[in-house]
Amino acid sequence: FSLDGKQIAFTSNRSGTNAVYVLPIEGGTPKRLTWYPAASLARGWTPDGKEVLYASSRETAPTAFNRLWTVPTAGGPSTLLPAPWANDGAYATDGKRIVLDRMSRWDVEWRAYRGGQNTPLTILDLDKLQEVQIPNGDRSTDIQPIWIGNTIYFLSDRDWTMNIWAYTPANGALRQVSKFSGSDIKWLGGFQNTLIF
Repeated sequence: FSLDGKQIAFTSNRSGTNAVYVLPIEGGTPKRLTWYPAASLARGWTPDGKEVLYASSRETAPTAFNRLWTVPTAGGPSTLLPAPWANDGAYATDGKRIVLDRMSRWDVEWRAYRGGQNTPLTILDLDKLQEVQIPNGDRSTDIQPIWIGNTIYFLSDRDWTMNIWAYTPANGALRQVSKFSGSDIKWLGGFQNTLIF
């Protein structure tokens, strides 16, 4: 959902290639925003609600890897973010920072994985291009970051079940939000001040 709750951004292959579309919540005809031949995967919105954040491997070679782009909902060319490698992300409320998940995992159902695909979530200052990594000492799978207010929420299996965790950039505090055991949370989203999973 857009921040004003009036539009939905989504990915569809209705044209043959995964592209980013927007649609009013009342329904109607989706508006296509991306036209590049490489797949585009909707990831969220800019804080002002005027652009959609998406991941794409466009313009990478010889090996494809995702980077984050924005595209205006009014239509027009996409803009590459200064994150050299990222598959998912979410903006801070002020739009000056973004939290990044760099890795696209080839097996999202591999429980308790502790291998090379597990990279820490990274907070990137978009002006200074400085990075801060969210602690991930045991190489846990930390995915699907969202930024609500002053807190970053994400899924992590650091307690061996995929639960919601929270990180506060201002003081580095890390806390567990949900405490399920045995059954993983599969998807995390957020809208305004609400977590959805």
